[in-house]
Amino acid sequence: MQAYVVCVRGLPAYPLKGKEHRYAVLASNRACALAAISDHLRYGSIAELTDEVLRAERVEQLGLLPGKPKLL
Repeated sequence: MQAYVVCVRGLPAYPLKGKEHRYAVLASNRACALAAISDHLRYGSIAELTDEVLRAERVEQLGLLPGKPKLL
């Protein structure tokens, strides 16, 4: 398992109004990471998987659980 970083952006005319949030997701692959974040998306939001992967120390510090996204 790896901790992937997903960037969630809101479209300008929708609830997040262009704001950006970054989530860490512990998942077995990139597809699972995107699937896990889909529950946290609001209407008018776009999720983009970044190339960033968190180190084991940071994963422990955040207390990440598989499939449970955590706001960074």
